[in-house]
Amino acid sequence: LLGMVTLAGPDILVRRALNAIRRATDDTRRETEVTWQLAWARRYLRMVTSVMGMGLDISIPHLWWRGNYIIVINHRNVVDHLVAAQAFKEIGLRDPRWVIKEQMRRAPILGGSLERAGFAFVSRSRDSADLNRIAAMAKRAREANVSVALYPEGTRFTGTPRLGSPYTMVREPKVGGFATLCKELPDCKVLVICIDWGELRDARTMWDGSAYVDRLVKVSVWEDGNPGVDRAPELLRKIWRDMDRKLTQKV
Repeated sequence: LLGMVTLAGPDILVRRALNAIRRATDDTRRETEVTWQLAWARRYLRMVTSVMGMGLDISIPHLWWRGNYIIVINHRNVVDHLVAAQAFKEIGLRDPRWVIKEQMRRAPILGGSLERAGFAFVSRSRDSADLNRIAAMAKRAREANVSVALYPEGTRFTGTPRLGSPYTMVREPKVGGFATLCKELPDCKVLVICIDWGELRDARTMWDGSAYVDRLVKVSVWEDGNPGVDRAPELLRKIWRDMDRKLTQKV
């Protein structure tokens, strides 16, 4: 792990230096950051699955849409980011831009790259400025002709549903960010990535390593139309009901 960290840092510095020499555009510089993030995420995934004895089964049907997507993903733990990176590659998504939590801005090495990539940092505290930041990120994504991605739940699901929740295997999705993306990116379809961790409980970080040993992670993918801002809440809740049903049936 230490070896990979010491390689990842110099790698992005070299890429940035080459961009400076070539006088790359802002879009190219942002793409460089995302490409670096995804490449190293897949390398870390290979390391994690190898060390933990994990299996990964990504099921991708024939996708009819050839344009960009608003990608929604359920969220259980830190490895979801790595799994998503692998799914993006297999689907053929070049360099999606993310909606991510504000705390990630302070992450060593990675935080600066996320900011340079033009991602939308959100506070998750119902700050009205969050939607403005998401709208600005969507505009940059549209100009760069790339997809966007977010975890609508806003935070990780522990494996135990909240009291009174209509869902068993996911948290209630937050609609605001998704609706903003549907409004700002009307030409994008919706892509659902459902990550199935089975009966995993209270394993959020890599410090919970024993929970991941010999675990098979299954990923399902399907697409839907863009509902527009008015029908975005209805579609997102339907997607989450379908996802919850799919995950519940496998437990």
